Amino acid sequence: MKKLLTLIAVLFITAPAYAQETINVNVKKDDSYSDKVKANAAETTAKAALAKAMLEPSTVIKIPIEVDFNNFTTIALVGIGNIGGIFGPKLSYKAVAKALEFSPITVMNPIEENKKKFKKNKMFLRETKDPNWLYVYVKFSMSGVNSIKSLVIRDSKNKVLYSVSHTNVPLAEVMSPLVDF
Repeated sequence: MKKLLTLIAVLFITAPAYAQETINVNVKKDDSYSDKVKANAAETTAKAALAKAMLEPSTVIKIPIEVDFNNFTTIALVGIGNIGGIFGPKLSYKAVAKALEFSPITVMNPIEENKKKFKKNKMFLRETKDPNWLYVYVKFSMSGVNSIKSLVIRDSKNKVLYSVSHTNVPLAEVMSPLVDF
């Protein structure tokens, strides 16, 4: 046993001397602080130029609200366009539902109601005609650097109760007639 321990001790002490390896280390020089400051300044300048090119936020009410939304129990998200064209319909519906989360009226998102029906027909809630429901349509588009959002609210008889078009206005403000009434 003593011989075995001596042999192990000798191996552990002398092994590193026989097992020398050459290790090459490549060091990549990080960008200097001044390069980062220049990149940040360029990004800020580009954002400022984009903001300068954008039109002032504006709203055009095509059909004003003439009904009391307190008489309705449910907001059905029926036709929601793709935000900016790069997001899929699911994200667009979720973004509109999020903008309506503080509404006193219950929001019915078709994705959460029935995923299979939503895959087949994204506007399947339109087929349910309930006089206590509001049917919401939102269209997103871009005109150059300007973001245009159109909101149409209909009743169960397909009568337009409210129609508006916004340019460079945040989605939460577009949906505010259904939240702040």
